[in-house]
Amino acid sequence: MKKILVIGSSNIDYTYVSDSFPLEGETLLAKECFTNLGGKGLNQAAAAAKLNADVTFLTCLGNDANKDVIINAAKELNINIVPIIKNSPTGNAFINVNSKTKENKILVFGGANVLFTKQDIDNNLDLIKQSDYILLQLEIPLDVVEYIVKIAKELGKITFLNPAPYVPLDDELLKNIDYITPNEGELKLIANNFSDDYLENARHVQSKFNINNVIVTLGDKGSILINKEKIIKIDPYKVDAMDTTGAGDCFNGTLLAFLSKGYSLKDSLNKASLASALSVTKLGALKSYPTLEEIEK
Repeated sequence: MKKILVIGSSNIDYTYVSDSFPLEGETLLAKECFTNLGGKGLNQAAAAAKLNADVTFLTCLGNDANKDVIINAAKELNINIVPIIKNSPTGNAFINVNSKTKENKILVFGGANVLFTKQDIDNNLDLIKQSDYILLQLEIPLDVVEYIVKIAKELGKITFLNPAPYVPLDDELLKNIDYITPNEGELKLIANNFSDDYLENARHVQSKFNINNVIVTLGDKGSILINKEKIIKIDPYKVDAMDTTGAGDCFNGTLLAFLSKGYSLKDSLNKASLASALSVTKLGALKSYPTLEEIEK
């Protein structure tokens, strides 16, 4: 089994469920309130670990009680967590879920996540050297992501970038990525509004930046992969959605988990699509991610 290194964010998520989203200046009463672990990095590491993948997670945590909550939970999930402690609160997020539409709105406070530095990477360089796949997102500083990709490229590692939350990306970064996994909206921004058609945008991004694999998640339309040789369309799994929070993270973590186990790219994409579909049938992000037994039954 290949080794996965996730480098990214950790949060404590505070989720409130209401019948609608509040308008500006409006106060609504929430029907439910609960706390979950979150952050795109931790979510993706957890999704892979719950599928018995070999996962190491490098993350920045604050000097508060929330750091212990995250460390202990990661260990329970069999994630090899390597925390870097910063003089800051641990990252956190406010999530408002609309109980009728099942959509969500999210506010994130970066906290310790935004204090990630290149020196932190240098101090943990052995983690990159010992890993096969490197999975990144954009909830840590972009210059650090660029630095990691440059080092990983030099070391011959396979890199995956989930470009969320979207920020403008340097051409050199995109040219050094092996896999990029945007959703339809992120893809359009990366393609600089090349087209209103996601397939044309994906072809444009793959060709312009010579990215080995462009994987576009399309929500209830499934997903699609484009590379130089082929196009693979993965049909969606039809489910009754309760909460879409973290579904994209589930997709990414699951994709790497099955690739690391030696599954083909097409089979890994199918598993990722199934896992993300199962995740939206439950409230919350990380807690909703399926186990290997749930996927394979």
